[in-house]
Amino acid sequence: MNASPPLRNELIEPDARLVAAYGFVPNLFRAQGELPRAIEAEERLIDAVVVREDRLSRQQKQSVLRGVASVWDNDYCLALYGNAPSVVFAQDSALLKFAVKLAKRAPWVSGNDMAALGESGLDDVAILEAIATTAIGQMLCTLADGLRPELDRGLTPSPGSQTPKLEESFDWIETPKPYLESVPRLADDYPAYVFLREQFGFVPNLFRVQALRPRKPSQHESTNGGNL
Repeated sequence: MNASPPLRNELIEPDARLVAAYGFVPNLFRAQGELPRAIEAEERLIDAVVVREDRLSRQQKQSVLRGVASVWDNDYCLALYGNAPSVVFAQDSALLKFAVKLAKRAPWVSGNDMAALGESGLDDVAILEAIATTAIGQMLCTLADGLRPELDRGLTPSPGSQTPKLEESFDWIETPKPYLESVPRLADDYPAYVFLREQFGFVPNLFRVQALRPRKPSQHESTNGGNL
Protein backbone atom coordinates (compact mmCIF):
# COMPACT_ATOMS: atom_id res chain seq x y z
CA MET A 1 0.00 0.00 0.00
CA ASN A 2 1.13 3.56 -0.54
CA ALA A 3 2.53 5.53 2.33
CA SER A 4 -0.18 7.35 4.23
CA PRO A 5 0.01 11.07 5.04
CA PRO A 6 1.51 12.02 8.40
CA LEU A 7 -0.84 11.15 11.22
CA ARG A 8 -2.02 14.11 13.25
CA ASN A 9 -2.12 12.18 16.52
CA GLU A 10 -2.10 15.33 18.57
CA LEU A 11 -5.52 16.26 17.21
CA ILE A 12 -7.21 13.03 18.21
CA GLU A 13 -7.99 11.76 21.67
CA PRO A 14 -8.85 8.05 21.88
CA ASP A 15 -12.62 8.11 21.83
CA ALA A 16 -14.59 5.59 23.84
CA ARG A 17 -16.86 4.85 20.87
CA LEU A 18 -13.96 3.90 18.59
CA VAL A 19 -12.29 1.88 21.33
CA ALA A 20 -15.60 0.10 21.95
CA ALA A 21 -15.87 -0.71 18.25
CA TYR A 22 -12.29 -1.76 17.55
CA GLY A 23 -10.37 -1.96 20.83
CA PHE A 24 -8.14 0.91 19.64
CA VAL A 25 -8.26 4.02 17.45
CA PRO A 26 -7.63 2.81 13.87
CA ASN A 27 -5.23 4.70 11.60
CA LEU A 28 -8.13 5.31 9.23
CA PHE A 29 -9.48 7.85 11.72
CA ARG A 30 -6.12 9.22 12.80
CA ALA A 31 -5.42 10.06 9.15
CA GLN A 32 -8.42 12.42 9.28
CA GLY A 33 -6.91 14.42 12.13
CA GLU A 34 -7.44 17.74 10.37
CA LEU A 35 -11.20 17.12 10.31
CA PRO A 36 -12.08 16.21 13.91
CA ARG A 37 -15.76 16.98 13.40
CA ALA A 38 -15.86 14.43 10.57
CA ILE A 39 -14.25 11.83 12.83
CA GLU A 40 -16.81 12.56 15.52
CA ALA A 41 -19.68 12.11 13.06
CA GLU A 42 -18.21 8.84 11.77
CA GLU A 43 -17.65 7.37 15.21
CA ARG A 44 -21.20 8.22 16.28
CA LEU A 45 -22.56 6.51 13.19
CA ILE A 46 -20.42 3.43 13.83
CA ASP A 47 -21.59 3.36 17.44
CA ALA A 48 -25.27 3.68 16.46
CA VAL A 49 -25.19 1.30 13.49
CA VAL A 50 -22.53 -1.32 14.24
CA VAL A 51 -21.86 -1.45 17.98
CA ARG A 52 -25.40 -1.18 19.34
CA GLU A 53 -27.48 -4.28 18.78
CA ASP A 54 -31.17 -4.52 17.95
CA ARG A 55 -32.39 -7.11 15.46
CA LEU A 56 -28.95 -7.94 14.07
CA SER A 57 -26.12 -9.02 16.31
CA ARG A 58 -22.79 -7.26 16.24
CA GLN A 59 -21.26 -10.42 14.79
CA GLN A 60 -23.74 -10.38 11.91
CA LYS A 61 -22.89 -6.75 11.20
CA GLN A 62 -19.16 -7.47 11.25
CA SER A 63 -19.74 -10.25 8.74
CA VAL A 64 -21.55 -7.76 6.50
CA LEU A 65 -18.67 -5.27 6.83
CA ARG A 66 -16.16 -7.93 5.87
CA GLY A 67 -18.30 -8.90 2.90
CA VAL A 68 -18.38 -5.28 1.72
CA ALA A 69 -14.59 -5.04 2.12
CA SER A 70 -14.26 -8.17 -0.02
CA VAL A 71 -16.43 -6.66 -2.74
CA TRP A 72 -14.25 -3.53 -2.69
CA ASP A 73 -11.06 -5.63 -2.46
CA ASN A 74 -9.87 -3.17 0.19
CA ASP A 75 -6.83 -4.45 2.11
CA TYR A 76 -7.24 -2.03 5.00
CA CYS A 77 -10.88 -2.87 5.71
CA LEU A 78 -10.24 -6.57 5.17
CA ALA A 79 -7.58 -6.37 7.88
CA LEU A 80 -9.83 -4.27 10.12
CA TYR A 81 -12.65 -6.82 9.92
CA GLY A 82 -10.47 -9.90 9.45
CA ASN A 83 -11.83 -11.54 12.59
CA ALA A 84 -15.46 -11.38 11.46
CA PRO A 85 -17.22 -14.71 12.14
CA SER A 86 -17.89 -17.13 9.32
CA VAL A 87 -21.41 -17.47 7.99
CA VAL A 88 -23.08 -20.50 9.56
CA PHE A 89 -26.85 -20.05 9.63
CA ALA A 90 -29.15 -19.72 6.63
CA GLN A 91 -30.34 -16.30 7.82
CA ASP A 92 -26.75 -15.05 7.94
CA SER A 93 -26.17 -16.37 4.44
CA ALA A 94 -29.22 -14.47 3.14
CA LEU A 95 -28.06 -11.34 4.95
CA LEU A 96 -24.55 -11.53 3.48
CA LYS A 97 -25.85 -12.20 -0.02
CA PHE A 98 -28.08 -9.13 0.21
CA ALA A 99 -25.25 -6.92 1.50
CA VAL A 100 -22.87 -8.08 -1.23
CA LYS A 101 -25.47 -7.41 -3.93
CA LEU A 102 -26.26 -3.99 -2.47
CA ALA A 103 -22.55 -3.09 -2.36
CA LYS A 104 -21.72 -4.47 -5.79
CA ARG A 105 -24.87 -4.13 -7.89
CA ALA A 106 -27.17 -1.74 -6.04
CA PRO A 107 -29.29 -0.77 -9.10
CA TRP A 108 -30.44 -4.40 -9.34
CA VAL A 109 -31.76 -4.61 -5.78
CA SER A 110 -35.51 -5.13 -5.99
CA GLY A 111 -38.54 -6.51 -4.26
CA ASN A 112 -37.20 -10.03 -4.83
CA ASP A 113 -34.32 -9.34 -2.45
CA MET A 114 -36.60 -7.96 0.24
CA ALA A 115 -38.84 -11.00 -0.08
CA ALA A 116 -35.84 -13.32 0.33
CA LEU A 117 -34.80 -11.49 3.49
CA GLY A 118 -38.32 -11.73 4.85
CA GLU A 119 -38.43 -15.47 4.13
CA SER A 120 -35.21 -15.88 6.12
CA GLY A 121 -36.91 -14.31 9.15
CA LEU A 122 -35.62 -10.73 8.94
CA ASP A 123 -38.16 -7.98 9.56
CA ASP A 124 -38.13 -4.35 8.40
CA VAL A 125 -35.95 -3.19 11.29
CA ALA A 126 -33.37 -5.89 10.57
CA ILE A 127 -33.37 -5.00 6.86
CA LEU A 128 -32.83 -1.33 7.69
CA GLU A 129 -29.91 -2.32 9.92
CA ALA A 130 -28.45 -4.41 7.08
CA ILE A 131 -28.74 -1.49 4.65
CA ALA A 132 -27.18 0.94 7.13
CA THR A 133 -24.34 -1.47 7.94
CA THR A 134 -23.61 -1.96 4.25
CA ALA A 135 -23.51 1.82 3.82
CA ILE A 136 -21.07 2.13 6.73
CA GLY A 137 -18.86 -0.49 5.10
CA GLN A 138 -18.82 1.40 1.81
CA MET A 139 -18.07 4.66 3.62
CA LEU A 140 -15.08 3.09 5.38
CA CYS A 141 -13.78 1.54 2.15
CA THR A 142 -14.13 4.88 0.34
CA LEU A 143 -12.15 6.62 3.08
CA ALA A 144 -9.50 3.89 3.06
CA ASP A 145 -9.17 4.05 -0.73
CA GLY A 146 -8.71 7.81 -0.59
CA LEU A 147 -6.50 8.15 2.49
CA ARG A 148 -4.42 4.96 2.14
CA PRO A 149 -3.68 4.63 5.87
CA GLU A 150 -0.99 2.25 7.05
CA LEU A 151 -2.26 -1.02 8.45
CA ASP A 152 -2.71 -0.85 12.19
CA ARG A 153 -0.15 -2.62 14.32
CA GLY A 154 -1.06 -6.23 14.85
CA LEU A 155 -3.37 -6.39 11.83
CA THR A 156 -2.40 -8.02 8.56
CA PRO A 157 -4.20 -8.17 5.24
CA SER A 158 -6.30 -11.29 4.99
CA PRO A 159 -7.89 -12.88 1.96
CA GLY A 160 -11.44 -11.83 1.27
CA SER A 161 -14.16 -13.95 2.72
CA GLN A 162 -16.02 -16.31 0.46
CA THR A 163 -18.70 -13.92 -0.63
CA PRO A 164 -21.86 -15.31 -2.21
CA LYS A 165 -21.70 -15.64 -5.97
CA LEU A 166 -24.18 -13.33 -7.65
CA GLU A 167 -26.19 -14.25 -10.69
CA GLU A 168 -25.16 -12.83 -14.05
CA SER A 169 -28.63 -11.31 -14.49
CA PHE A 170 -31.53 -10.58 -12.20
CA ASP A 171 -35.29 -10.49 -12.36
CA TRP A 172 -35.97 -6.96 -11.22
CA ILE A 173 -39.41 -6.36 -9.71
CA GLU A 174 -40.60 -2.79 -9.38
CA THR A 175 -42.84 -2.09 -6.40
CA PRO A 176 -45.33 0.78 -6.21
CA LYS A 177 -44.38 1.58 -2.62
CA PRO A 178 -41.31 1.67 -0.39
CA TYR A 179 -39.69 -1.66 0.46
CA LEU A 180 -39.89 -0.95 4.20
CA GLU A 181 -43.52 -0.51 5.12
CA SER A 182 -43.62 -0.19 8.90
CA VAL A 183 -42.61 3.45 9.15
CA PRO A 184 -43.72 5.08 12.42
CA ARG A 185 -44.31 8.80 12.44
CA LEU A 186 -42.03 10.92 14.58
CA ALA A 187 -43.16 14.25 15.97
CA ASP A 188 -42.59 17.22 13.66
CA ASP A 189 -40.48 18.86 16.36
CA TYR A 190 -38.18 15.84 16.61
CA PRO A 191 -34.68 17.43 16.90
CA ALA A 192 -33.28 15.68 13.83
CA TYR A 193 -36.24 16.84 11.74
CA VAL A 194 -35.78 20.42 12.92
CA PHE A 195 -32.14 20.28 11.81
CA LEU A 196 -33.04 18.77 8.43
CA ARG A 197 -35.60 21.51 7.78
CA GLU A 198 -32.93 24.10 8.52
CA GLN A 199 -30.61 22.44 5.98
CA PHE A 200 -33.06 21.42 3.22
CA GLY A 201 -36.24 23.37 3.93
CA PHE A 202 -38.11 20.09 4.49
CA VAL A 203 -37.52 16.57 5.83
CA PRO A 204 -36.44 14.32 2.93
CA ASN A 205 -38.17 10.94 2.79
CA LEU A 206 -34.72 9.32 2.85
CA PHE A 207 -34.60 10.22 6.55
CA ARG A 208 -38.27 9.63 7.31
CA VAL A 209 -37.99 5.98 6.24
CA GLN A 210 -35.27 5.53 8.85
CA ALA A 211 -37.73 6.33 11.61
CA LEU A 212 -37.70 2.63 12.44
CA ARG A 213 -34.33 3.41 14.00
CA PRO A 214 -34.51 7.07 15.09
CA ARG A 215 -30.91 7.04 16.35
CA LYS A 216 -29.76 6.98 12.72
CA PRO A 217 -31.49 10.10 11.38
CA SER A 218 -30.44 11.87 14.59
CA GLN A 219 -26.75 11.48 13.79
CA HIS A 220 -26.76 15.08 12.49
CA GLU A 221 -26.29 16.04 16.13
CA SER A 222 -22.70 14.82 15.97
CA THR A 223 -21.92 17.80 13.74
CA ASN A 224 -24.29 20.16 15.50
CA GLY A 225 -22.91 19.89 19.02
CA GLY A 226 -25.81 17.78 20.36
CA ASN A 227 -25.78 14.58 22.32
CA LEU A 228 -27.18 11.24 21.36
